[in-house]
Amino acid sequence: MMGNPSYDNNGPQICWNAAKSWESGWYEEDSVTVTPSASGEFIQLVGVADWVTEKYTRGMHRVVLQILDSSIANDLDYYVIYNRAKGPNAGV
Repeated sequence: MMGNPSYDNNGPQICWNAAKSWESGWYEEDSVTVTPSASGEFIQLVGVADWVTEKYTRGMHRVVLQILDSSIANDLDYYVIYNRAKGPNAGV
């Protein structure tokens, strides 16, 4: 989780980072895994606020992107999320 959690109702909002969002499975149907290639791939990300209010096209827009690292030297995956300062993420 990103940020310092606030236990006050009037405190700042917090959000989960891309890796935690992937792990939680909240956006599973609107997430995708890709393996880097020379030809590339076009992925359109949508912010959580638009996902929550269903202002996106299912199957076309993604919330979380997992990029697999296939290199031998590095066995780490990368996660990407569009953190638009709107709705649930307005204060982060």
